[in-house]
Amino acid sequence: MTTFSEEILARYKKVEIETDAFGRAITVGRLRPFDAMRVRRIMGTEDRGIITEFLVAASVRSVTVEGGHQAVLTPPKNEGDMQAVMNMLDEEGFAAAAKAYVRLYGLKPEGDGEGDGSDDGAENEGTLDKAKN
Repeated sequence: MTTFSEEILARYKKVEIETDAFGRAITVGRLRPFDAMRVRRIMGTEDRGIITEFLVAASVRSVTVEGGHQAVLTPPKNEGDMQAVMNMLDEEGFAAAAKAYVRLYGLKPEGDGEGDGSDDGAENEGTLDKAKN
């Protein structure tokens, strides 16, 4: 029998990995509620589409390139951190991160009938149209 604490810890240990067009393995993990709130505050917008894109980028835990070289990331603490992650991912990495994010949260890309979107995490923003790539 698992305790509540073990269940919560397990939730944040789960990751999804997606390979981008350059062959980089993009690892995405769940953000803790405070980290998701910090991303919203850093970006200074309530636009759900924009917030979702930043939450996806902030959820990236690592980027691994051929040869096993890995950049390990922590949730951004300021706008400069967020900019660095977005620039490192670029379009191809972001598309892969979005696909992994959709799987991690059980979301469904807009226009897709898969996934139930039932996760009630603070950072879950519904569907994600960027994941259709």
